[in-house]
Amino acid sequence: MLGGTRTSCSYGSIVIGEMPIRFERHNLRITVSAGIADFPRGGMDRLVEAADEALYDAKRSERDRICVYGRQDASEPEA
Repeated sequence: MLGGTRTSCSYGSIVIGEMPIRFERHNLRITVSAGIADFPRGGMDRLVEAADEALYDAKRSERDRICVYGRQDASEPEA
């Protein structure tokens, strides 16, 4: 289930990363960090906490990462 979500995030990250963005005289590159979580027991509040934890794992790793809550291998860089 989360594999499709991760694939969608990876695709979005690639599309955003390839967009030509110019501000004044500077070319900018945008990166995407994302946290993904499955709906855990504990309701919506726990879902948001889990996704937030995965997001901060992605941000701590380095730029352009997608992490899935509860997976050790989830912070591997996307191709």
